[in-house]
Amino acid sequence: MTETEGAHYMLDTFLQSLRDARDVLRRARNPAEVAKALVPASWLSRHVLNEEPAPAPLQPGLTIAEELKGLQRALKAKAIDDRGRVRYSDLCGSPAHLQMEATSRLLQSVDLGELRTDEERIAFWINIYNVLAIHGVLALGIRDSVMEIPSFFGTVAYRIGGLVFTLDEIENGVLRRNAPHPVRGARLFDERDPRLLACPSRVDPRIHAALVCASTSCPPVAFYDPHELGDQLNLASRNYVGSDVGVDDADRRIGLP
Repeated sequence: MTETEGAHYMLDTFLQSLRDARDVLRRARNPAEVAKALVPASWLSRHVLNEEPAPAPLQPGLTIAEELKGLQRALKAKAIDDRGRVRYSDLCGSPAHLQMEATSRLLQSVDLGELRTDEERIAFWINIYNVLAIHGVLALGIRDSVMEIPSFFGTVAYRIGGLVFTLDEIENGVLRRNAPHPVRGARLFDERDPRLLACPSRVDPRIHAALVCASTSCPPVAFYDPHELGDQLNLASRNYVGSDVGVDDADRRIGLP
């Protein structure tokens, strides 16, 4: 990259940051929501969406996986189109919505120790993330964009096996093995945090083609099976790159979502 190209890149990056900030300011419901986006996530009140009483028996993680498959079928029948996009207006208040709430309460009694392989853990956490993001949109009454609540990913959470996990903590704390947060730069778990035990043994970069954050640039909603995970993630990655990444050979630019 030449000096001129480097300067253009820095200018483009700066302008994109301004556009992103403008989008947050334009969509946020009130100034307090914007302020929340600027403070550490640990200072914020969490929206734990499954705090109602749960069934007493301890549910093995793979049993919960079967419950998630049932939820998948209900969501696809009611509110997920052929392109994997969610029709939130159809889902709100529907039997599938009620099934989502009931399934989420089962997570309180999950024994995460039952998820022993990387494939079981990665599939489980991707599925939980995608359900939680959809559930969060409905629970918080979001109409157009999750940027209405800039703290959405740091506050929307489930209680799973006695521990609370936000969307950010599932993605960056568990699936990315406590890598520094891409925006704040800090690690979300300290070295004694029991949630570290939920991490797979490796980071699979293909997860980013599978995590659905309720935004238009996200990949389609899908549910993942530990026995087919490799093939499913390969397919998701190819589809995501094919539909959302553009290469301009003439200007030597790559367009990313």
